[in-house]
Amino acid sequence: MDYVNMIFAHRPDPTVMMEEIVRAFNYEIEKGWVLYWVTSEWPAWEIEDAFHVVDKLNLLSGTNTSMTSSSPPSPILTELKLP
Repeated sequence: MDYVNMIFAHRPDPTVMMEEIVRAFNYEIEKGWVLYWVTSEWPAWEIEDAFHVVDKLNLLSGTNTSMTSSSPPSPILTELKLP
């Protein structure tokens, strides 16, 4: 297998700085190992914090979307909203 479509960040880890989390996932995307990363049980403020880190460090950008959406997911951050 050359790559996976997505990698999950199920719950945020309060012991790890957001910049480290974002950089780690961005590294995997840049290497071509994964197409995008998703969250499933992150509070909105932590997703927003991740976006600020992405902007600050000029990393790949993404947007929140729903897995039930008809549009394809963004390259990095996708909030899952399962039925």
